[in-house]
Amino acid sequence: MPDSNPAELLTVPEVAKELKYTEATVRTWIKQGKLRAIRPTGREYRVRRSDLGAMFRTIEPETTSVITPLVETSGVAQFTPQ
Repeated sequence: MPDSNPAELLTVPEVAKELKYTEATVRTWIKQGKLRAIRPTGREYRVRRSDLGAMFRTIEPETTSVITPLVETSGVAQFTPQ
């Protein structure tokens, strides 16, 4: 995201273009409460640039399972999830 005014209001299409997601995805995030937005005209959503940044600061990375080899006991290596 380029440096700009954190209070700047962005439209759903502007958010989608900037993040390279669809407008439908952005609207879903808003409806799910994942992305804070306002409706100044009662119809269209607007997202503060600062709220857009806050959304990504609160996302936690997904945990992944790591597979590590065990000691070979009978000529065949055994693997177990860690």
